Amino acid sequence: MPLLPSLPTWQTSPSWPNVSPNSGNWGFLGNKKKGAPGALLREAGSRQLNFLRLLTALGCREPCCKCRLYEWFGPNPDLSGGSVPKYSFEGESIDYARDCAVIHVISDSLGETASSVVTAAAAQFPLGDVHIKRLPKLTHVRQVIDYFDSLSDDAKNHPTAVFHTIVDPSLRREVRRELDRLEIPSVDLLGPGIAILSSLTGKEPAGVPGINHEADDRYFRRIESMEFFVEHDDGRNPQELDLADIVLIGVSRTSKTPLSMYLAFMGYKVANVPLALGVEPPIELENVDPSRIFGLMSTTDTLVSIRTRRLSKDGASDYAASYADPAEVVAEQAEARKLMRHLGCMIINTSGKAVEETANDIINQIEELKRIRAEYAAREAAGK
Repeated sequence: MPLLPSLPTWQTSPSWPNVSPNSGNWGFLGNKKKGAPGALLREAGSRQLNFLRLLTALGCREPCCKCRLYEWFGPNPDLSGGSVPKYSFEGESIDYARDCAVIHVISDSLGETASSVVTAAAAQFPLGDVHIKRLPKLTHVRQVIDYFDSLSDDAKNHPTAVFHTIVDPSLRREVRRELDRLEIPSVDLLGPGIAILSSLTGKEPAGVPGINHEADDRYFRRIESMEFFVEHDDGRNPQELDLADIVLIGVSRTSKTPLSMYLAFMGYKVANVPLALGVEPPIELENVDPSRIFGLMSTTDTLVSIRTRRLSKDGASDYAASYADPAEVVAEQAEARKLMRHLGCMIINTSGKAVEETANDIINQIEELKRIRAEYAAREAAGK
């Protein structure tokens, strides 16, 4: 039986209120089946579901994957064949007989930054080789001493390291001295960065833990952008396209919706418009600044493969003759490219690229254009 995490109850979406991994009260993708996490994951594997879709089903509202389940199972676990990855997380007993490394994340805030770094690094190794335990809200070095004293002898003799993000410089020094005394390797993820920025700016750091978790303008903008995405996904409310920071257009299965969701989480108001043969695109596209429109294209083979798999899962294989027909896909993309050229928008090939990569291309383009326009406006204001 795989190790299960000991996590607090989550307040998830309305479909799954007060769900915790050990409660047995796990809804799944809208159906009424119940079961332990292992059963749920086996069902996910049997359906060949994307892991991010599974997280979404469990109430994860962060596409950036800071969800604790993501940290538990790693970035892309193999769920095929109904296999359940073995991974333990904070508070759960670890099978120290196994050949695995245990990383203790210590922070005077929540420890999310360090956990994200460890998770990204652990992705380079086989699943189950790295286990993460977290000690958040650190206020005194005594907590570190008590924490390691409480570990079993097996745990103390196991390959161990500490990744820490501690803002308070004096507390950071004390923790480092204690870890040196215990002969535990440690990685300071925050100190060097703060020192460099202080040197570059000539200013002293605020020294406030968790300052990036405070509810500020960025947080409220993110909420607003996520709401905008929901209301303008898949061609909804085309009369408001001019209100979007980014408008994505493309044929079916070019990643419009997942890309829109990711960009919305980054704080951009995103609308997306599907393009199909025989269907006139909304006239409102003509009134949108071309620099804010991005046309998504893919290869014929990629689209045919994705569409065929989608239709076979949905039991609509009879319809696949047209929807996934290579000639039909070529015609669709040719018509879409013609529109994109007419609009004068940037065209991006999404084939073989992660959503994050495509989003980065779009964000870089938008921010560069903002910079150029700001410089031009400054020169105009100066009379140059």
